Amino acid sequence: MFAFLSCSVAFISPSLAHAQVKVGYVDVDFVLQHHNGFGLIQAELELFKRQIAEQRAKKMQRYQDEIMELNHYRDTFSGEVVKSREESVEKMRKSLIDFDKKSQDDIVSKEQALFQPVYHKVDRYIREIAENEGFTHVFTAKVRGTIFILSGSEQYDLTKEVLARFK
Repeated sequence: MFAFLSCSVAFISPSLAHAQVKVGYVDVDFVLQHHNGFGLIQAELELFKRQIAEQRAKKMQRYQDEIMELNHYRDTFSGEVVKSREESVEKMRKSLIDFDKKSQDDIVSKEQALFQPVYHKVDRYIREIAENEGFTHVFTAKVRGTIFILSGSEQYDLTKEVLARFK
């Protein structure tokens, strides 16, 4: 096994020596933040979040009002009415939980829908620059704060070129 492995490494090595590798990187977060439409996209997303928050506040207010009314009139309601109101309160509680889960999914979907066209352009511009300048690999320097490139020469930073294509 060892002889086969060392032989195959020796056999492959010369071919790898002739292959030229040029690696670049792009700070996608920087590009997005400096994109002309970034502020508009962020504003639309924030408006969407506020609308959801307002809807939730109304649902919560109705829920709290129902609880207060139930507690206030509990002694005057018949047993069946109390049971019915308690079931209604429980349905409202579950509805709030469902609303919260759906809202989070809706926010993620909205964000993806808003940013998707920009991500497609960034991807296209990176591919164009890579092809034109002979890059064999282009890495993302960071996405949403997660750093993938620990070190890289500025001569291989394609961020400004990608950003310039948006203008």
